[in-house]
Amino acid sequence: MADRALLGITFLTVARVKRLVKFGLVGVSGVFVNLVVFEALFRLGAFPFSLANAAGIALSIFTNFLLNDAWTWGDRKKGARRRDWFARVGKYYISAAAAAGVQLAVAWAMNHYLLGPIQLDLPAALGGAGQSVDISPTLAVLSGIIVGMGINFLAGHLWAFRDIEDAAE
Repeated sequence: MADRALLGITFLTVARVKRLVKFGLVGVSGVFVNLVVFEALFRLGAFPFSLANAAGIALSIFTNFLLNDAWTWGDRKKGARRRDWFARVGKYYISAAAAAGVQLAVAWAMNHYLLGPIQLDLPAALGGAGQSVDISPTLAVLSGIIVGMGINFLAGHLWAFRDIEDAAE
């Protein structure tokens, strides 16, 4: 894939596309963690929607940090001291907090204003013969995740995981 430039600024390079794919794969694992925690707390634990969503976000941020630090941005120089790791995780949580705030707001708005009940009939194979589940809260959480993902990638790429010697890629 050739580099593309706009006004002399290179945006799309092969390395950036590869990094974005890695970020997306890590993000898929984070979506899984987020939704498992949300579903367990919201449906099984009877936690309020926003609290269950926030808990899922908090845990998925940490698992995403570990994978992004080791794999997505594993090629960058980071420093070997313990305080370097804590500085990266701190930056990641700060940047992810902005994305999480947007994610929570989008999910809350979708759940309260845009989505009505969406019933999913469970097949007998899943033990739900004649039973249905409202999936609109889950769809609201997924909507928030999608919006927050873009913010999180940019913050990670430009700040949390940048090379310690050189901020340019």
